[in-house]
Amino acid sequence: MAAASSPSRASCSAGSSSASRHAAWHRWSPWRWSSTWWTAQRDASGTIQPPCSPATGERASQSQLYSVSELDEYADFLGEVQSAADIQGLPLDTMLKECAPGQFEITLKHGADVLAACDAAVLLKRLIKGVAQNHGFEATFMAKPYGLEAGNGTHVHISLLNEAGDNVFAATDGDPLGTPSLHHAAAGLLALMPASVALFAPNLNSFRRFQPGLYVPMAPTWGFDNRSVAVRIPSGPNAARRLEHRVAGADASPYLLLAALLAGIDYGLAGELTRRRRSPATPMPRSRPA
Repeated sequence: MAAASSPSRASCSAGSSSASRHAAWHRWSPWRWSSTWWTAQRDASGTIQPPCSPATGERASQSQLYSVSELDEYADFLGEVQSAADIQGLPLDTMLKECAPGQFEITLKHGADVLAACDAAVLLKRLIKGVAQNHGFEATFMAKPYGLEAGNGTHVHISLLNEAGDNVFAATDGDPLGTPSLHHAAAGLLALMPASVALFAPNLNSFRRFQPGLYVPMAPTWGFDNRSVAVRIPSGPNAARRLEHRVAGADASPYLLLAALLAGIDYGLAGELTRRRRSPATPMPRSRPA
């Protein structure tokens, strides 16, 4: 997972209008995107199943999170993804082995142009699917390909820069919980989360991803370095203080997702909202209403 940045209320004077704050925020909107995907093959009946290892020929039945050995087994496939991304000028950052068989995570570097970053996310998905076919696999960003395994999510890391380029989520005293602006932004994201779920989970399969014990937030909560919450403040260098939004599936539109996140941050900053950390909350919906 990685970091990103978006614009800032701290860049404006206390008496500035909401319109001027809004303009400043959208001028500074660096962010970072990471997503998981499943690499699969089909059996004789056409049903998808985890792939056979290119190195051993054995079909994956279990997996080790962050396994370097499994990255080595798929080195030719992942290496071609890297090469193709370089040719296309996509800002690929890291790839790692995720917790389910045949599942990987890929991350794009942070960038200040939100629209260009969304374009890169869409192009990267298409690239991965094409390279997978070259190696006899199918790549899917379906939110829940297998009922009993972890699904595919999209995590977005957002920092907030003012017009001077300073991260206003970073506390001057180094407090890992960040600044009041960070807390307002988190509260805004949580406040608008129920109204945004249709963008984060755009189809029926998307809602099947929301299951306990499978690395998916089940309620609109936030916390520090807590991977069970919907909005996390990652640990790390103070200069990179940021929010990580962990709700959306890998099938979500990057464009609609980022629009919703920027709106939530704007809403929280403009209203100076607050929300108690790790407070009990209404569970996220697990299925569409009847």
